[in-house]
Amino acid sequence: EARHMRKWSGLLCLLAASGAAGWMALAPPPTGGGLDAGMTIRVPELDAIARAGERIYAEQCRACHGDNASGSDRGPPLVHIIYGRAQLPDADFVLASRRGAKSRYWSFGDMPATVGLTEGEALRILAYVRSVQAANGVN
Repeated sequence: EARHMRKWSGLLCLLAASGAAGWMALAPPPTGGGLDAGMTIRVPELDAIARAGERIYAEQCRACHGDNASGSDRGPPLVHIIYGRAQLPDADFVLASRRGAKSRYWSFGDMPATVGLTEGEALRILAYVRSVQAANGVN
């Protein structure tokens, strides 16, 4: 009887710990705009496509997503694991940059469509953001 009780209590403890770890992993990120305080975004040397994307990003995205995709009080940082290639495939990034996206992780509200942004421009922005992400350990 005592042996079965220990077995079940151990299993319950394991389930509770797993649930807590799962909840922490699935919990939304902080609602602030930038990255961790004091974190500096490293911008690597960019190829021609990423440099063109940097210029388009400055015109179309920076007001909300901040300098070097670091986030602002109007939009989340794109140098974040949520927006890395493993979580957000390139095709989804391009689609969201053109058509907008529903808010899923942050409290900034939905991202509006970028009126007039062509697929080619979105692909250049993607090249820039992926370059900056890679330089900062976001894959």
